[in-house]
Amino acid sequence: MLAENQPRRRQSAFTAYMLNNKIRWSSRRSALVRARQQPHSVNPATKPMTQELRVPVLPESVAEATVLDWRVDIDQPIHRDDIIVELETDKVVLEVPAPADGKLIEIRCPTGAVVTSEDILGLFEAGQIAVESTAPEPGAKTTPRQTAPAPEPSKSLELPQPTAPTAAPTTQVASTVSTQSLGERSIRREPMSRLRQTIANRLLDAQHSAAILSTFNEVDLSEVMALRKRYSEAFEARYTVRLGYMSFFVRACVEALQAFPLVNAQIEGTDVLYHDHFDIGIAVSSPRGLVVPVLRDANTKRFSEIEQEIAEFGDKAKNGTLAMEELTG
Repeated sequence: MLAENQPRRRQSAFTAYMLNNKIRWSSRRSALVRARQQPHSVNPATKPMTQELRVPVLPESVAEATVLDWRVDIDQPIHRDDIIVELETDKVVLEVPAPADGKLIEIRCPTGAVVTSEDILGLFEAGQIAVESTAPEPGAKTTPRQTAPAPEPSKSLELPQPTAPTAAPTTQVASTVSTQSLGERSIRREPMSRLRQTIANRLLDAQHSAAILSTFNEVDLSEVMALRKRYSEAFEARYTVRLGYMSFFVRACVEALQAFPLVNAQIEGTDVLYHDHFDIGIAVSSPRGLVVPVLRDANTKRFSEIEQEIAEFGDKAKNGTLAMEELTG
């Protein structure tokens, strides 16, 4: 009985082995067919990525900005952190840098457009920048560059000497003289920057809302001038900044605010808010107009720190690199 069942067991085992291999082969074949039918996928690392260039978040005191200048053209290769566009606000010029290497593919807000926070300025395509090699090919012969001789002055380029004008009739002497004295005069019209518009509007508002008067107070600064003259060279040698009068004025303002806290307070509704910190606005000149950065916590700063920060404010104002945080508060 056992002898008769052994061939059957061997046959069933062989059949199961062949059936299992057949299933595996069919599954592999169907997988290959599906792979051939599906489209080839693109490597996301090599696919260009399109990003939106948006207006930075503006502070509460700045409602809008104006597109001042586009630094790059469309399809121009640029590197990461290169400035793409400048935005002008009432206080400072904001710069929008490139988020990565790539190029600008679309401009949605042209120069002069008024934008607000998070508005889309344009589209940027990130990708690798092709670098052109200027090295000569191996085996190429280099020949010295020949400089062309300077051209001799040509007689045909000489301008004829002006001749004296012919005398006008005696009946037109008055009109001819008046025309020559006035000449051709032109009038140019240029739009004001947002900063100058703000300065003009605030000056006009001050005339309408405040009593304009002039007051003169004489202060004896002889001791301050003598102290500055005595220590100016040693001060500059030690702190690499000149000892000016502004540090004395700032310290005097801090002493006055500490003596009269109500001057350093503000009214909010029916309450009076007293400020325990002392921030002093320092007016500095810039090519776009007058700006007032804030010297924070002036009561905790020494004379050298005050002079260094004021000098830094002046350099930033000339270069247009003052941050929005330095002009608010």
